[in-house]
Amino acid sequence: MNKHKQIILQIQNHMSIAAPISIFGGIFDPNANTVNTHNRYAWDITAQSYVGLVAMELQYRQVGVIPYTTLIMPPPGSFADVLRILNLQSLGTFWATSLIEGPFIVYTLSDTFQFNVFTIA
Repeated sequence: MNKHKQIILQIQNHMSIAAPISIFGGIFDPNANTVNTHNRYAWDITAQSYVGLVAMELQYRQVGVIPYTTLIMPPPGSFADVLRILNLQSLGTFWATSLIEGPFIVYTLSDTFQFNVFTIA
């Protein structure tokens, strides 16, 4: 006899913004470090121009490590490129509440890494 079992998940977001989370986890899950995270980072890049850019830089460090490392990335051509490039760096998941109209704020959650200055120039 084949019995079907139902799995019921109750997930609550207690933040003031929508955020991606990991449901199944695992070492290859890019959202694995966002579950039950206490530290949220945000950068408002609404006024950013995407003409004549040279690079994108993000200062980060693992918790407890000094000093910050400056990650230099290729320049983005758009706001969506900012997220795409950041998400290729294996530092967690970066997202925005909107990709269509501002304000354009980049978010990430992490208790593994601490983030500092983020520049696009």
